[in-house]
Amino acid sequence: MMNTTTVTRKRTRPRRVTALPSLEKLQQLETFQTANAHIFPSVPSLRWFYRQHRAELLKAGAIVELAGRLLVDAPVFAETAMVIGRRAAAKRGD
Repeated sequence: MMNTTTVTRKRTRPRRVTALPSLEKLQQLETFQTANAHIFPSVPSLRWFYRQHRAELLKAGAIVELAGRLLVDAPVFAETAMVIGRRAAAKRGD
């Protein structure tokens, strides 16, 4: 009797395809800050916001690192910043 081995493939989850930002929408932090100076008056203030909310910004896809540069997906960053800001205002209860 011949012993045959059946090869079974492990079932894996299908890859989740997420919409990637257009490269034209990606900006350096400094460029984003200049366009939004009424919210982030300086680059250090934007960097502080980034450090404080890095995990949420990453999860939202608001920041990307390409070629060793930290880049901002401007529309997603702005939307995520609004969500974070509204949540902070609600916590204050003012």
